Amino acid sequence: MTKVAPIDQRKADHIKINLEQDVRSALTPGLENYRFTHEALPELDLNRIDTTLSLFGKKLNSPILISSMTGGTTAAEIINLRLAEAAQECGIAMGVGSQRAAIEHPEQASTFQVRKVAPDILLFANIGAVQFNYGYGIDQCRKAVDMIEADALILHLNPVQEAVQDAGDTNFEGLAKRSKKFAKKSKCLSLQKKSAGASQNGQQNSRQIAEYPPLTWPAPAAQAGHKWKCIARPMSSPVNWPRLLSAGASPLLSPS
Repeated sequence: MTKVAPIDQRKADHIKINLEQDVRSALTPGLENYRFTHEALPELDLNRIDTTLSLFGKKLNSPILISSMTGGTTAAEIINLRLAEAAQECGIAMGVGSQRAAIEHPEQASTFQVRKVAPDILLFANIGAVQFNYGYGIDQCRKAVDMIEADALILHLNPVQEAVQDAGDTNFEGLAKRSKKFAKKSKCLSLQKKSAGASQNGQQNSRQIAEYPPLTWPAPAAQAGHKWKCIARPMSSPVNWPRLLSAGASPLLSPS
């Protein structure tokens, strides 16, 4: 049987692989296909353009989110603190990486805690939705929020990453119903449709998300950037069939 690395080692490996290997997507964001139309007579006052907004009771200078990346190791703590300092300076939102590591190993909580450098930002806690099929419930979600003094909670969906990595949590059955039930009970929830570093397609999934309560915000990630299946592959055993299949798979998802 393949020995599975502890969760903190896995998080450290994620950072190491990003730094040392080429895990970029083969696709671009698609933005090069678009051009702004020059308007010589815009009929507006640039000084009156206001990009600020209020979300979950927090004011943002711009509608920008530093999306969930990491946590659970010493290196991740440094990364999260630096990202939080930038978010505080720019007045934008931030989400931390999956907090399962700290929920199961409380000594890792500090690697996610950034309020000391970012007291005013809109901050998102983060749990994998698949954990609802592995014993997690509202208590663990509240722990994640309280742990970092978050304003809202992201439930991330990453079936490709879970399928590729050794000992991944691959039971995604019934999660739409369970997540919807949880959303109705929770006062702070942002559902991030995150599929291995790229967007998730499917009209059926879109309809399911559209039926969620008003305080639920779908936030699909887009193709391009790094690919989580490529990050997880080097950490998988050679006989991991989903890993072998993903190695030759064409990009699954849509560009930005």
